Amino acid sequence: MKDLISIITVNYFSEAEILASLQSIVVHTTDTNFEYIVVSNSPLDPSFEAQLLDIHSDSKCVQQSDNVGFAKACNDGVEFAKGSHVFLLNPDTRFNEDALRKLHAFTETHPNSVVGPLTLDEDSNVSPTVKSHFSLGFFLSWVIPFFDRFFSPPKFIPYSPDASQKVDVLNGSAIFCRKAIYQQLGGMSDDFFMYWEENDLAEKARKSGIPFYFLKECSIIHKQGTSTSPYFLEMELHKHRSQLTFIKRYYAEFVFLNRVSGIISYAWRWFIKKFKKEELKCAQYSTLLKWYLFEYE
Repeated sequence: MKDLISIITVNYFSEAEILASLQSIVVHTTDTNFEYIVVSNSPLDPSFEAQLLDIHSDSKCVQQSDNVGFAKACNDGVEFAKGSHVFLLNPDTRFNEDALRKLHAFTETHPNSVVGPLTLDEDSNVSPTVKSHFSLGFFLSWVIPFFDRFFSPPKFIPYSPDASQKVDVLNGSAIFCRKAIYQQLGGMSDDFFMYWEENDLAEKARKSGIPFYFLKECSIIHKQGTSTSPYFLEMELHKHRSQLTFIKRYYAEFVFLNRVSGIISYAWRWFIKKFKKEELKCAQYSTLLKWYLFEYE
């Protein structure tokens, strides 16, 4: 019998995206046995599960009683999964080739690894897929946006390598591994409501000697932010809260520097956008500046 792959996607008012994503998976998947699990952090329409089953017969929904965040929802999905392999996949993704077969084949030759595909935008342009481990340079590239251009490949912002290789951190939108490896790492920490959970997973993997790989020969389309855009400012705050949680856990010596960098970064960004009368960006930067000034702890 073929290995069963459990695809796990977290829903937050993204039902239409999920149905389109699953349809693309079915169209482009051959000779691969998979189940599709939706862990929903928002109430589902009563007809949604039937629509899933119409597309793929081995589909199911796990309805959470509340919005528990991305990391915990992923972990709950893995616990529910029957597969020997798990694929954590964002709802706003589309398959454009037989990605499941390629990812599974890679883990057959690299069984103790975690792997992620190349991600493309809707125009088939390469999107940032991996990151380097956190370091002091992160703050320089944050305060001085062009700082990272002095490095090739970039060191402190997301990028995509030119070839398949070991990498430090994979984009959390598409992570594939054996279920046993995910459980060995303890899954994603639910201390991260959203964002930075993949950095935390990578730190645990590094300490456990489990490599992360970027597989350029395998690609998916990621629409970038579709499921979070209506809640943009709220998600921006979650991102920075999670960043602080990560720094406290692994790089406590940088907690003060993180705050100073945030204040400087969003003060000058707000000033420029105010001068240009770009109100949406002004709202974003002023919200973050206030958080770093008055709520940071």
